[in-house]
Amino acid sequence: MKSKTILTASEFAKIFWLERQRMPEEAQSRYHIYNVCNYSNDLDIKKLSYSLQRVINTNYNLRSNFVYRNDELKQIIHNKTILKIIHHKAKNGEESKKLIEEVVAKSFDLAADQLFRFVLIENEFN
Repeated sequence: MKSKTILTASEFAKIFWLERQRMPEEAQSRYHIYNVCNYSNDLDIKKLSYSLQRVINTNYNLRSNFVYRNDELKQIIHNKTILKIIHHKAKNGEESKKLIEEVVAKSFDLAADQLFRFVLIENEFN
């Protein structure tokens, strides 16, 4: 069984990829879609992980990378991508805000990184 499928990237994907290539790294986070949620202490990490993995499994864009080969942008769709939840502990609200800002500002390597980033910031102050 193949572990990935390589296709010519769509015209839509090419526009975003080319624009991103022209941007300085500090501006690349403009293309991020992010959400910040606040959960209570009874968050079931196992169920959250299962649900997020199901989303990844059913959305090929979340399992994709992009590379430029032979004068053409290619979309590499991985058959299987394993969820990684990045877990941080914040000591206070200010540290939590700083962690959120750092995560949102971090750019993606479209050729190598997973094109999604799930981050859990655990804290005891709210």
